[in-house]
Amino acid sequence: MKALLRAASFLGLTATALLLQASCARSVGSEDDVGPTLLAPNATNPGELTVCVATECPLPWASCGGGLCTTNTLRDIEHCGACGHTCPKPPKSFHASSVCTKSKCALACDELSADCNHDEGDGCEVYTGDDPKNCGGCGKLCAEGEICWKGACGCPSGFSTCGGECKNLQSDNSSCGGCNSECVAPPTNDPAWVCGPGIAPTNTEWGCAGGGCSLVCKQFYSNCDGNLCSNGCEVNERTDRLNCGTCGHACGANQDCVNGTCICPEGTTRCGDRCVDLDVDTDNCGKCGNGCLGAQDDTANGGPRCSGGKCGYVCYAGYANCDQLLENGCEANIGTDPLHCGSCSTKCDAARGQPCVLGQCLTKPCEAGPGTF
Repeated sequence: MKALLRAASFLGLTATALLLQASCARSVGSEDDVGPTLLAPNATNPGELTVCVATECPLPWASCGGGLCTTNTLRDIEHCGACGHTCPKPPKSFHASSVCTKSKCALACDELSADCNHDEGDGCEVYTGDDPKNCGGCGKLCAEGEICWKGACGCPSGFSTCGGECKNLQSDNSSCGGCNSECVAPPTNDPAWVCGPGIAPTNTEWGCAGGGCSLVCKQFYSNCDGNLCSNGCEVNERTDRLNCGTCGHACGANQDCVNGTCICPEGTTRCGDRCVDLDVDTDNCGKCGNGCLGAQDDTANGGPRCSGGKCGYVCYAGYANCDQLLENGCEANIGTDPLHCGSCSTKCDAARGQPCVLGQCLTKPCEAGPGTF
């Protein structure tokens, strides 16, 4: 009789153990209880699962009308601190723009503007570029009689104070030799007409030089041979190979002068009106006229590249060309796309609404329960 009781007890314990084992197997392997892991969210055999699918966005991320958990409420100006909380656009008189910083709207002053009274009600009310009491910054006071010009007290070396501005009296056509002394052509009988009464040689004009008004060469032209009255300012420094950029600066063999610079140095090739490196130029990759294909607009998130004379396509950091089509560029944002999370081949559990945050499928520790180890 005792032997039969011991046998029955043993069978009961064995059955209980088998039931617990089956229960554990269902808890660990059931698709209803666990989801993709952080490291391999679409793995077919994840092994022992210790993390489960999470669907609630971690702070400061939120789902604000776009993809899951793609909005950073710390700095998003349209969702500052919370979805739909848009920072107001300040009026032009504020000389500022709105920003979102640490989930709060704030004003960012324009260059040389400042909020010296610390009152956001009137924005950045002081222009520190010409205010002698706040010159270059709030409370920076200029000395008595000094002007504030471009955010600095007084005029720099070589400049003189003319009204509320600093002028170079040696070269300023509006203040040549003295404040408000405009440089204009003198009467035709004035001896300043060095080539004869009213005669202005080729490519010359009246301008301020050395504090006096005289005939000078127009911009980009030079009198390299010294014969001003016979042929004027005969050299165009933008295109002259013997006087490129300045008199006497000659370009080397097989070089051209373009915009005052000798171009097509060794290692480059002239294609049309440009000197290019065929190893890296995307418009002339390997040979002139061989342009690399692929989307190049602002939405492409990447662009064509030429390396070693061969074309390719390179994505910006955080993007990938998952559909392998060049016409739409790098269409996948692998930092937020739950179908391409961290890589083209990694998918989050879309059926459960598992978001992709910073290139990883969102997970959380599994809750303890029956059969969970």
